[in-house]
Amino acid sequence: MGYWTNIDGVLKSISVGNSSNIWGYNANNEIFKKSDSIEGNWQGIPSPFGELSSENITSLSCGDDGHVLLCLSNQRIFRWIHQIQNWQPFPSTCGLTKVNVGNNYNIWGINDAGTGWIYTMDAVFLNTQNTEPLLDVSVGSDGSAIVLGNTGSGQSFSNMQPYIAMTYIIALQGVFPSRS
Repeated sequence: MGYWTNIDGVLKSISVGNSSNIWGYNANNEIFKKSDSIEGNWQGIPSPFGELSSENITSLSCGDDGHVLLCLSNQRIFRWIHQIQNWQPFPSTCGLTKVNVGNNYNIWGINDAGTGWIYTMDAVFLNTQNTEPLLDVSVGSDGSAIVLGNTGSGQSFSNMQPYIAMTYIIALQGVFPSRS
């Protein structure tokens, strides 16, 4: 049987990609990452917008592959680059206020109007063409996603990556197909 473990700190929001990829931010828009594992210490992460900015964080999400996106109140998005330990602007022209990351290939977002968007590797967000304004979205690293609309009903989406289906036919005796 499992048990609950208290994790020190006061966060406004938390996102877990895996046991070594845990991020959060507090009411003062200070960003933190759990170092190494759940048992590790919280490490302060530099802000992409400076300490004196009036911009607020509206969403922070991390994937299981270490991909982290941060969405600000002015609808700008930043991506954490682990190699240089800094933030980099992330392309978005659809006014997102909420993002959710499964991994680098599975990124979903919602704008102020409640329109859902899916990020493609062509640096384009595609409209999900939902019929009702969306409130929230959650996406897994395998591409499965569920969204929550204003009516409270969850509506799932298929988000399969491009693939090729192949069938093999193996002849156990002789030659197939026949050569005649």
